[in-house]
Amino acid sequence: MKNFLFVLIPCVLVIVLLSLANRKVQETLPTVLYIVELQKTKENIPSGKQRFHLQFSEPMDTKFSGFDYGPQGEKTALFVDQFRFSDEQMGVIEVNLEPNRFYQLEVSTNFRNKEGVRINPYLIEFRTGLK
Repeated sequence: MKNFLFVLIPCVLVIVLLSLANRKVQETLPTVLYIVELQKTKENIPSGKQRFHLQFSEPMDTKFSGFDYGPQGEKTALFVDQFRFSDEQMGVIEVNLEPNRFYQLEVSTNFRNKEGVRINPYLIEFRTGLK
């Protein structure tokens, strides 16, 4: 039992230290700071054609972009009709929204900054209002 504790305690300490180091690294990655249109509310977003402006934390390499399903998968997927950068720190997605739906979209790690560092994934989620 004593030998087991001599192995277990250092292993637990290594896991805790790696977890803390990983958290620090995640905090330094570029990210989406906010979505302009969703800053005040994420409820009763108008249906129809909409644009959402993504504010990035730092200048991005405009050659890279990508989106994935959110945690709830295809049933809540927000399909992007078009994406473009309006400048190196602002991206614009164009979508067509149905009324009374919950949407999710993950801004994926395909986005990267000027140095090639991939972003921290960012989950966009909101609900549209009734038509």
